[in-house]
Amino acid sequence: MAKKGKSKKAGMVHRQQQKQHKKALQRHKTMARRPGSSVSSQRLQQLLHALPRLAFAPELSDLRMDTQQLDALQQENLPEPIQVMRLLTPEFLGELDQCLAQVEEASRPQSPNHMLAKATRHQLDNSEKIPHLSNPLLIALYLRTQAALQGSTLEADELYPGLRDFESRNNEFIEQIAEDPDLLKNAMLALEGEGVSTSEAATATAQGEGFFQSLSGQPETDARRIREDVELFLEDFEAPAPTEWTPATVGEFVVWFMEEANPVQDDLQSIQSSLGAYLGFLTSTGVLDSENATALQEELKRKIKDAETQFAIVS
Repeated sequence: MAKKGKSKKAGMVHRQQQKQHKKALQRHKTMARRPGSSVSSQRLQQLLHALPRLAFAPELSDLRMDTQQLDALQQENLPEPIQVMRLLTPEFLGELDQCLAQVEEASRPQSPNHMLAKATRHQLDNSEKIPHLSNPLLIALYLRTQAALQGSTLEADELYPGLRDFESRNNEFIEQIAEDPDLLKNAMLALEGEGVSTSEAATATAQGEGFFQSLSGQPETDARRIREDVELFLEDFEAPAPTEWTPATVGEFVVWFMEEANPVQDDLQSIQSSLGAYLGFLTSTGVLDSENATALQEELKRKIKDAETQFAIVS
């Protein structure tokens, strides 16, 4: 007998529609805020494309972020955009500003390097209005620091492929920041121990992105399935912060999943496997203690078994 086709998960469809709507609104707002300029559009595009190469100017050729701090941040499995922001310390930004000032002094006023150095210094002075993550020069310096940590050197011909890979790896997280600028700020506050309850969702997002990045070694179809399952729990079900999870949270999710997602038996096994992997990740990174994680895993297994029993009764 042919297996009954599974209908689309309503929550996931709704979330995708919301994301598309938010992206459209954000694009509209960005265009509306864009100031006029005497520089031609083509010239501006050329300058923006050249901006990351400023990292290879003689005045910046030896500049990099703190490799020891980067190593510690990577050990925490934080998303790369969060790592970048944590590495932009006052000391580093001050050193960068000095290097850019030297570029300005050493170049002609109308030269690309002079204009780019001046624009970047302006951005650094107005970071509350212009996010650091929008400047590809800072990402280039982050990639150079990554290479140094790995004992290698970022070459000029590796720069643009590296930037494209960075954007690809972090595209969804960066889009979320663009849609909600407070997300990054709240996540930073939470990681520094200064956050309040409103930053818990941002912290959970950062933890989720760290987990999704850890799936890079998985086959693409498996990684996508795991991500969809975990997002279903975090976003559609709107799970609380991990530190508030109890066996009851897991039980409520499985009940919700049965009612809202119209799953087949394979979906139940997928959810158990995906959430089990996520719980293991949170345990390994110290977000969950092992005792609570074990209790959550056992409750998940029990509830999934109960749900499978319902399928057996129906069939």
